Amino acid sequence: MVREACFYLFKINYTYQYSTNLSFGNVFWLDLSVELLDYCNVIRLTGKRQLELICRVAAKLIPNANLISLWRFGEHKQKVISLINYDVEAQEFTEGLELNRRDFPVYFDAIVERELLVASRARAHPVTSCFNESYFEPLDIHSLLDFILHKEFAPVGVICCESKGAAVNWSDDDIENIRMLATQISYCFELPC
Repeated sequence: MVREACFYLFKINYTYQYSTNLSFGNVFWLDLSVELLDYCNVIRLTGKRQLELICRVAAKLIPNANLISLWRFGEHKQKVISLINYDVEAQEFTEGLELNRRDFPVYFDAIVERELLVASRARAHPVTSCFNESYFEPLDIHSLLDFILHKEFAPVGVICCESKGAAVNWSDDDIENIRMLATQISYCFELPC
């Protein structure tokens, strides 16, 4: 049932994109969306393999992101726990980082309230500069693009695309692609606890 609902959602998106003559990038998005659903639902990928595929698709959709991660909120949204971190350049996956609300209250409030956080200059951004010492500097991160993940309209996690090594200006396509990918993840996949 979920798979059929997702294909219906993509059919609506495709029809809208076709009828409004939007860019080629959006057709590329549709192809990747169907590919993601096919791999995860038809082949029945679960758990870590599913998360890895979602990260690989995100890397294709947001080419300036070279670090992609999926996070879930802990109890009462007092922390986020990384389910997977994908270093695109090294082609390596890790997991298990935790960020606590008490250390980063401005970020937690902003991501839950705004749902989207675009910080091309993350180290100077008023919401994300709190990560400088403990997260950005050790990992050489300069830009951040985050979108909230939902389950039954409640925030349950975050998809995070970052640029390490150099700052990038996130494009309108990057922002639209992370929004669409977050929507697909929210509607079609269950984040592991």
